[in-house]
Amino acid sequence: MIRYRSSSTAILLAAALLVSCSSGSREVTPTVPAYTPDEDQSTSAAAEPSESATATDGPLTAEGLSDPAAEYTVSAIPEDLDETQTAVLRGYMAYDRATWDAYRAMDGDLSRVQAASTGDAWSTYRTEYQSAQDAGASMTGRYDLDIKFVTPGDIFATVSVCADQSAIAMVNPSGADVTPETMRHRLGQDYMLELDDDSGSWQVSSWTEATRDKC
Repeated sequence: MIRYRSSSTAILLAAALLVSCSSGSREVTPTVPAYTPDEDQSTSAAAEPSESATATDGPLTAEGLSDPAAEYTVSAIPEDLDETQTAVLRGYMAYDRATWDAYRAMDGDLSRVQAASTGDAWSTYRTEYQSAQDAGASMTGRYDLDIKFVTPGDIFATVSVCADQSAIAMVNPSGADVTPETMRHRLGQDYMLELDDDSGSWQVSSWTEATRDKC
């Protein structure tokens, strides 16, 4: 399968490029603080996440993981998950919610994304976030997620999802909708997670796109 960016990452990168191209030779000035890789994590984490953003600390339910205020909806999760599957799903949900919040806020704080990801997933997101930020792009609209399967392992695990981005919109610095219609799809994706020895938590390391408009 072809490696593919996560749905929110792919949308922001495309929108960033679109905003840059539409500006012609005119330089686009970022309207939000730039991400600084060397920033002290304790400082960048000062902004407390919402109660729903920390719902993975409690029982995992679709309703508990959803947040109407952030237009973030989890429509379904698998039933009867064992202890390992539950831990894997907690790791994935921490990543997915963090990436959504970061692209909506565009405030330069990627501490939650970094804590929930590793390897290609972290480096790619960081690079593409900076590209979107440089172009002044940000995300609005509604994001819906359906968790299909959680396949556990001793060190590696997979979470299969259907991400509905059909109601997501990208806006430029002037607030105009610059979302290409080709970006609005339902994507079936498989996320690879790795168990972090130090923290004991599962972190997203990579992903692939399995289907488009068929999940």
